[in-house]
Amino acid sequence: MNRLTDDTACKRRLTYTIRNNIQEPTFEYSLAIRFCRQPFIRIMEKAVNKNRSFMFSATYFPKLGYFIDAINGVRGFYNVNKTWWAFLKAPDTMLPVGMYSMYKLS
Repeated sequence: MNRLTDDTACKRRLTYTIRNNIQEPTFEYSLAIRFCRQPFIRIMEKAVNKNRSFMFSATYFPKLGYFIDAINGVRGFYNVNKTWWAFLKAPDTMLPVGMYSMYKLS
């Protein structure tokens, strides 16, 4: 078993919350996740495996990495209404990494 993906080997925890209060359907879900040093998109995948409310879709761009298109079927429409999915470190600090960057607690 790969030590980086085995939850028992990962000692750090974070609370992953998804929140949409802009467009229907609105929602807010939180989940505690164990993680090792890994791309944030892998943490998102772990959340989906634990709770289907954390479903997402993403597009991979070879030079840029992953772009999150939708969470729970709610898409961002930057060209239409200037909405997109932002990833924050509580309470309101933008994460300084992309979805494929390594995430670690500071």
